[in-house]
Amino acid sequence: MFVATPYPAGSATGVGAFVRLHRDHLLRDGHESLLVEPRGDEPAVFANLFLAVRSTWLLIRNRRRVDIVHGNQLHLQSLLIGLAARLLGKGLIVTVHGRSPRPKGLRGLAFDAIEWWTLRIPHEVVFVASSLCGAFGGRGIVIPNGVPVDAIRALRPARDAVRVELGLRDAFVILYVGRVTVDKGIPVLLEAFDAAKRASASPLRLVLVGPVDADMWGHVASRSNGVVSLGVRADVWRLLAAGDLFVLPSTREGLPLSLLEAMASGLPAIASRVGDIPRAVRQGSTGMLVTPGDVAELTHAIKKCAGDPDLRRAMGREAADLMARDFEFGKVVDAYVELYAKIQSW
Repeated sequence: MFVATPYPAGSATGVGAFVRLHRDHLLRDGHESLLVEPRGDEPAVFANLFLAVRSTWLLIRNRRRVDIVHGNQLHLQSLLIGLAARLLGKGLIVTVHGRSPRPKGLRGLAFDAIEWWTLRIPHEVVFVASSLCGAFGGRGIVIPNGVPVDAIRALRPARDAVRVELGLRDAFVILYVGRVTVDKGIPVLLEAFDAAKRASASPLRLVLVGPVDADMWGHVASRSNGVVSLGVRADVWRLLAAGDLFVLPSTREGLPLSLLEAMASGLPAIASRVGDIPRAVRQGSTGMLVTPGDVAELTHAIKKCAGDPDLRRAMGREAADLMARDFEFGKVVDAYVELYAKIQSW
């Protein structure tokens, strides 16, 4: 198995988390797996090209060890290793986790061309969400995201220790995990948090976990009162234990792992009504759905959850039960292993 990712497997991105979990399960089940990921020393201007060329060269060098090539995202890396895999007679799968923002001009045209070709060379294209598959014209199959529910739940007893460590103690803690960017709805979240905090008699804290985009630093820094930005952390599952509520107000999504991880930990969720999120966040049952970009609606949902602990507990239980029943990561791996065997038999 040759697994390639344009994001480091240890990164805070959903792709990185998926690749890490997927590879760990494959190795545990006795499947040999060779991983190629960014090293961090690629030249900034040509990082994608250098990664793609290095990945392709590693595939060629290890061709005798490889039966299946598994790329992630519609990326130049996936395109070049895909072409090499087909020439070498290897089975080829590409998993699409989301659609990258479009740059303008010639770079945008290059992105379009890479996506078009990368969709057409694999034996199978896999989408992590039905909405993504539909956005690309239904060209492929859907294997929904999943999470290791038991491993995440096992960290819940760390709640008190983590809250003391972060200086949260008796506060009502709202958690966000992911890239701190405009498309993730962070400006909307910050406004809604400010409004909810002003209306609350008890202390509210917003904890942001993930890399902060350059254009968001000012927004985050200007709200130092009540907003805690932790940056990239390797102990995200442990940090989830400290939360009372998870909020993801994205403008676009597929089926985000950060949301599923939070729900698996027993947190009720407020999330935007986009992509496949309504499959996981069920209104009033496992969480609350809001219109992307609507500050007033998000503020109301936060205030409702903050003021009703019984509702939070009930939604958190339902969320954890749903994750264990329908989104356990072992089912995801089983689906991929079945797909690998199918492709090898072609």
